Amino acid sequence: MIKQFLKGVSWNLFDKLINQLVYFFVTIYIAKVIGPADFGMIGLLMVFVLLVETTLNNGFSQALIQKNNNATNEDFSTIFICGVILGLLFYLLLYNLLPFLSKLVNKHELIQAGRILLVVVIFNSFTVVPRAKLIIKLNFKTIAIINSFSGLVATLLAVLAINLGFGYWALVLQVLTKSIFSVLLFILLKKSYFRLKFSMESLKELLGFGIYIMLSSIIAFISNNLYLFIVTKNINFTSAGYLSQANSQTNMLSGLVSSVLQGVIFPVFSSVKTDINLLKEIYLRILEITFLISFPLLLGFAAIAKPFTLLFLGNDWEGIIFLIVILSFARVVTPINSLNLSLINAIGKANLTFKIEIIKFPLTISSILLSISFGLNAVVIALLITSYLSFFINAYYFGKILGINAYTQLKIGLIPILSSFMMFSICFYLSQYINDFLSLVILILMGILFYLISMYFLGGKLYISKVIKLFK
Repeated sequence: MIKQFLKGVSWNLFDKLINQLVYFFVTIYIAKVIGPADFGMIGLLMVFVLLVETTLNNGFSQALIQKNNNATNEDFSTIFICGVILGLLFYLLLYNLLPFLSKLVNKHELIQAGRILLVVVIFNSFTVVPRAKLIIKLNFKTIAIINSFSGLVATLLAVLAINLGFGYWALVLQVLTKSIFSVLLFILLKKSYFRLKFSMESLKELLGFGIYIMLSSIIAFISNNLYLFIVTKNINFTSAGYLSQANSQTNMLSGLVSSVLQGVIFPVFSSVKTDINLLKEIYLRILEITFLISFPLLLGFAAIAKPFTLLFLGNDWEGIIFLIVILSFARVVTPINSLNLSLINAIGKANLTFKIEIIKFPLTISSILLSISFGLNAVVIALLITSYLSFFINAYYFGKILGINAYTQLKIGLIPILSSFMMFSICFYLSQYINDFLSLVILILMGILFYLISMYFLGGKLYISKVIKLFK
């Protein structure tokens, strides 16, 4: 099981590194050309795309994955039919909602761009079941190939479009192209399709589990993205562009850790859910890896926020530096939260995940509404506070299941946390004097060295050796 997990992590890591990092730098390049306002508009539209994708994947897909190898062809067929129908319905709903949204935020271009961009929700619905079947088999190699090829084609076309003067349409083209090629490649490389047969019994059984994950995902997504809409409505699109870019960068890094691990751990947890001792052992090892990577990655990025922004985005984007620092600190616990909630869902307690999101929702919304009148910086500070409060809420309920509460989790990650803060303090001070690319690279290498030295003197040698044992 451990070998399967590591193989899955390796291919998932390859997938995320190739796709997310390439998308990260291409998006930065396009953002530099089109400016904060237009980037904010596309960022607002992408919220709706990601909402639909989250709903379908975290509801239908995870219901199939949680059932694991017991899923039947009728289950796959039923979910495929429901997914495509919902994709169409979501698109029609959003198509008719766009004029109202455009009027609300006073951006007429939103209608035409949105009606073209949002077609991806239909295309993406075709990949839910093929992707779930591959994940159940821990076949992340095929998924990595599909994502990498479609991402590369989309990136090349987007770069070409932006250099030809297409402006924000380059981002629209990138998203659409990647989605279309993904569908085509899933059809070509995943040939074991099923007969289209709808089963009400399958739907009831799968929704009994999936509906809670779906609702939890919707609530969590609204909580995590509503602030972008509120900023757009109450401040302006430029501020929304700043927030969207800072959010995109920090989410990419935290998501890199979360999605690499979560994409594999959910099917792994689901397959061993009846063996509590093995489940706990796997969880603890993965938790150690998560702390070892997420804290230095996010705090290291916070430390170089100023030179990174000025070198890659330019002076027009200077307003996002503070946002990146604060959001980086907020996102360090995101991979831990994802790990905890994945285990809760994997053992079939998706109703508890729903309860947790219901509890956290008023907290997030009230913090945004209370902070918006004080400006953009106040909003991200509020997000930082609610992020840590959410961690303790998640950990409290998780502790009731596996006996590993917030205190135990933080104790496990104490050495990486302290080492990361020491590295951040040094690199943040030095970053104020960085003004060229070579110096930035040297600073990053120095940051890695500071982190490793801190780990060693704080007793991290034993910590790292425990993690290495997982790979033997």
